[in-house]
This record gives sequence, C-alpha cells and structure tokens, in this order.
Amino acid sequence: MPETLLISAICMVDLMSTVYLVLMGIAEESNPVLKQTLSYGIGAFTATKILSFLVPLALIELLAPRNPAFIRMALKVGALGYLAVYVLGTLSLGLH
Repeated sequence: MPETLLISAICMVDLMSTVYLVLMGIAEESNPVLKQTLSYGIGAFTATKILSFLVPLALIELLAPRNPAFIRMALKVGALGYLAVYVLGTLSLGLH
C-alpha cells in the first residue's frame, strides 16, 4: 500500500536524521528503548529502529485484505501522527 511506503519513508528519514544528529552531538534519542540500543552502537540502534517499524507494517499489510478501507485510513492517520511528532521533536532541538 502507498501508505505503508509513506510511513516507511518517514521512519527512514527519522532514522537517518537521528543517527546524523546524535553523531554530531546535536541531539539524543528520546525513545528510552532505542536510547538503550544506541549505547550498543549505531548498528544495534539501526537494526532495532528498522525492526520496530518493518515488523508492524508487515503485519498490517497482512491484515489489509480483511478491511482495506480501514487499514488505509489508519495508516494515513499513523503517518500524519508520526510526521507531527517527528517535526515537533526536530523543531524542539532549536529550543534548548
């Protein structure tokens, strides 16, 4: 579904920008689980982050044929919510 690809793209931008900002010393990971995996290195962080969105999105894709209209709407709402949190979190970097 296009909405699944959209969420995946947002997650990948989040991942790449987080890695960059953390390596530059500009930001810290705010998710406590991901913050812990970051202490094991960028590889562990990246793998955990990717699994944290690919597994749920794959399961959602499997459920999509049961109620495609609902799944598409839920994915759109999820994408907007994720994007809002990402943008607000990124903007807050300049407030500290």
